[in-house]
Amino acid sequence: MNKEYDLIVIGGGPAGMMAAGRAAENGATVLLLEKNDKLGLKLSITGNGRCNITNAEFDIPILVNKYGNNGKFFFSAFNKFGPQEIINFFNDRNLLTKIERGNRVFPDPQFNK
Repeated sequence: MNKEYDLIVIGGGPAGMMAAGRAAENGATVLLLEKNDKLGLKLSITGNGRCNITNAEFDIPILVNKYGNNGKFFFSAFNKFGPQEIINFFNDRNLLTKIERGNRVFPDPQFNK
């Protein structure tokens, strides 16, 4: 069976899932390939298995500074799609979040069952 795709994404980590999902939302026919049995496996084990989505430091220069010399690499990306945009992205899709100690952002188990 031959099937054509507008986009083939290799890797089902956070970036791959986001790329595939956004392309599909915009009408693309997408194939997402992942070698593991589950998508987002490494992300799902962050935060002691609770899926630490992002850090709620909304001041971009402070956030970038937390990464030391490597932070400069993230500056433009965080300015376009930073922690607040990530939280909004999930909340807009009914995955509600909560901010906990250390500005860690998790899916809110009270609303996401």
